[in-house]
Amino acid sequence: PYNSIWRMQRRLFSKYLHPAKTEIHEPRVVEHTYILLGKLLERPEGFLSHIRHMVASVSLSMVYGLKIKPEDDPYVDLAERVLETMNKMLTPGAFLAEVFPLLARIPDWC
Repeated sequence: PYNSIWRMQRRLFSKYLHPAKTEIHEPRVVEHTYILLGKLLERPEGFLSHIRHMVASVSLSMVYGLKIKPEDDPYVDLAERVLETMNKMLTPGAFLAEVFPLLARIPDWC
């Protein structure tokens, strides 16, 4: 399991996402914090959506190097939809096959 590709990925991960390497991402976090503060001044009632957008913006820009729009960004929307879907899928009892295990054996073509 520990081949050269794994070692290279581990090195890159440690280089850019290690907790001690916060100075690498500080400008990005500061930029998105300023955007957040401006949004909070303009529309304080949207606090939760502003915070969600800021967290998604920082995460996506750090991990994928994307330039995220301050409003209505398609990448942020996609990330939120993926998280909502995963949340539904991981909810116990969300699928009938969990309640009735026999349903898991029914072929797809039925």
